[in-house]
Amino acid sequence: MISSNEIVTLINALGLDPKAQEIDLKDLRYGKIIIMTDADVDGSHIRALLLTFFNNKPFNKLIENGHVYLAQPPLFKINKGSKGIYIKDEKELEDYIINNNKELKKIKKGSKDYLKSIDEEKSKMNIQRFKGLGEMNPEELWSTTLDPETRNLLQVQYSKDSKKDQSLIHTLMGNDVALRKDFIVSNAINVRNLDI
Repeated sequence: MISSNEIVTLINALGLDPKAQEIDLKDLRYGKIIIMTDADVDGSHIRALLLTFFNNKPFNKLIENGHVYLAQPPLFKINKGSKGIYIKDEKELEDYIINNNKELKKIKKGSKDYLKSIDEEKSKMNIQRFKGLGEMNPEELWSTTLDPETRNLLQVQYSKDSKKDQSLIHTLMGNDVALRKDFIVSNAINVRNLDI
């Protein structure tokens, strides 16, 4: 990991020593380390790679002490005249549509009629899907993702069993291909929403 120039630059920017076996949080230059990636699947992959880095010793101490956060940029903007409503993801968009259409609440969720009605409602709206953070103008990016007064951050935390969390991350993101394959094969039956 330390052989990567980008990782060493990241560690140095944080004020930490890339060669240290233990980090001293007094050296940390920032109270919050905010990972800001696109709201799409590619952004999720980049976020997973960065979180994998922070999961490794000694940098997992940053997660344990509450310094790592995820920015929550919107995926959609609904234009209503001169005003825009920002929507975080597909689920929030569906919730917004349902809350603004009383007839949809009467249709069974997940049915063909329901999905057709959702699509019809979407077609009536002026919905902009952001392909990435670069598609937002500077004012939009500031107000939705950067402004400390209005942004939405998600603090990265381990569960009560942090060793189990770290082990799972190492299984999924580590170098042991056989271990990862065994995990995927044994858990594939439980997958409900797979984005390929």
